Amino acid sequence: MLGHFNALIHSGLKVSFKLETLESLLCQKVSASLKKYKSDLVIGNLIQTRYTEIFVGTLIKQEKEGNEEKVNNDLININRVTKNKNSANIEQDMVKFFIQLMQKSG
Repeated sequence: MLGHFNALIHSGLKVSFKLETLESLLCQKVSASLKKYKSDLVIGNLIQTRYTEIFVGTLIKQEKEGNEEKVNNDLININRVTKNKNSANIEQDMVKFFIQLMQKSG
């Protein structure tokens, strides 16, 4: 289904989600989703820690050629974001992480 939306969406971020019970399986599925659906971000959760921890997967972008960024589909970056004890919920920390991520990507 996500493949269908790729043809329709030309701007904005494409985000998909994964929920698993094993960290090793979650990381595999995050990577596969990035490659298969060409998502900009994949947010993964483990069912047992879904309120305190998320995994954010991104493809590593390489240098620009003209106006286009080259993306190496073999390089995946998966960051673990944990709930700060002063945050009301994991979503607050997730938004802070996304802002930092967007600022880095320019």
